[in-house]
Amino acid sequence: PDVTLRDTDGAEGHLSDLWSRTPRGLAVVFFRHFGCPFCRQHATQLRRDYDRFGEAGLHVVAVGQGTPEEGAHFQRRLKLPYPILVDADRAAYRAYGLREGTSKEMTGPRVGIAFFRSLLRGHRPRGVGQHGNISQLHGEFLIDREGILRYAVRPTRPSDIPATDDLIAAARDLI
Repeated sequence: PDVTLRDTDGAEGHLSDLWSRTPRGLAVVFFRHFGCPFCRQHATQLRRDYDRFGEAGLHVVAVGQGTPEEGAHFQRRLKLPYPILVDADRAAYRAYGLREGTSKEMTGPRVGIAFFRSLLRGHRPRGVGQHGNISQLHGEFLIDREGILRYAVRPTRPSDIPATDDLIAAARDLI
C-alpha cells in the first residue's frame, strides 16, 4: 500500500516516493513503538547491516507509532543512518496487515526470556509515547521499484525479531 507518513521534520510523504527512487527496492521496517526494547535491538541490527543493504541496492526506512519529535529522538539516540517515519494513528500498520497482539502473544516465557536478554544487551524499555499502543506488533516488508510487495514478515510475538540476512537475501533475489 502506498501510505502517507510524516518524517522526523513533520513533512508528509508517500512511500511510493521512496520505493520509486531505489536501485532495487525499499525495505520498510515497522517498529512496535519507540520505547520497545526489542525494537531498539532491531534498530541497532539494521544500523549494523546498513551498508549491506546498500550493497544489495536496497534503501531502508523505519516506521514507528508516534510524533515526529519522538521519531527524531529515537533516531538520534540510536544513531540511525536510515530515515524514520511516523504513523500516529497507525493507519499504515493496518494497511500492511500489522495487528495488535493478544495478551498471550505479548507475554509468556518466550517473550520474558527474550526481554531479559534484550535488557542484558542494554536495550531498556522506554514509554510508548504520546500515540503508542503497547500491543501493536511489528513487521518487515520489501517493496520493489514498481511498488510490488516482494517480501513480508509479520511476527506474532513482540520478541520475534526477523534476521536482517533474510531481508538482504530477498533484495538480492529481485531482478
